[in-house]
Amino acid sequence: MSVSSSSPGVIVPPTVTADAMSRGIFLPEIQPVLVDTPATITVTTGSVSRSVNFVVIPPTVSAMSCTSPGRTPGSPVIGGDSVTNCKLTLNGPAADGGMSIPLFSTGPGSVPSSVNVSAGQLESEPFSVATTQVTSRSQLSIFAGSANVGGFTVIPVAVANLLLSTQTVPGGTIVTASIILNGDAPPGGFSVPLSSGNISAATVPPTILVPAGQTTGSFPITTSVVQNDTTVTITAGAIGATRTAPLVVRAGS
Repeated sequence: MSVSSSSPGVIVPPTVTADAMSRGIFLPEIQPVLVDTPATITVTTGSVSRSVNFVVIPPTVSAMSCTSPGRTPGSPVIGGDSVTNCKLTLNGPAADGGMSIPLFSTGPGSVPSSVNVSAGQLESEPFSVATTQVTSRSQLSIFAGSANVGGFTVIPVAVANLLLSTQTVPGGTIVTASIILNGDAPPGGFSVPLSSGNISAATVPPTILVPAGQTTGSFPITTSVVQNDTTVTITAGAIGATRTAPLVVRAGS
């Protein structure tokens, strides 16, 4: 039986030999394409021909993955941080000349306008996703062409921890407190509200400004002489994202 193909991108053997059941089996070799490409395979025996028509389609994006150092896949991204070493994966190899895949995003962030996949490869070159500062939990979606290929939950910069240099002091002394943010402070710095649960025993500044690009800051807690041991709750942060620490102010002996 003779075999032919209408498309140079669909390679078939010139002939195939039938088995005892008059079946001829062969595997066409399909080359990657840039656009939808119609093809016809025809098998002829004597004066009888049979054909099958189909369309070879370009590969499409099947997934996006990001392997930023130190980041757990699926974890939220702090607004202002970037997610690096992101790649798109195709469901088939790119054609000769490679592919340029348009990218865009919705939500608090941005991506390059396009990313390239080299000829014969399944993965794109790496790219980064930049996020912007947010005031509440937000969703960033990434699109390759018209397909939504993934995204990230973007969270605000917030106080992650509040530490005191000591948790018990005699009244009339000063304690140093430190706050630790969950990420770098944005341009202009990050202002954190402070409060004391008992201002007659311990006072704090109304706010502390963590400088831009920094993750920590410190402030003084000024205690007063008390008649009885008093536990004061020190609070740093806004509603919904606060951290507290207890401070025991001892009465004088």
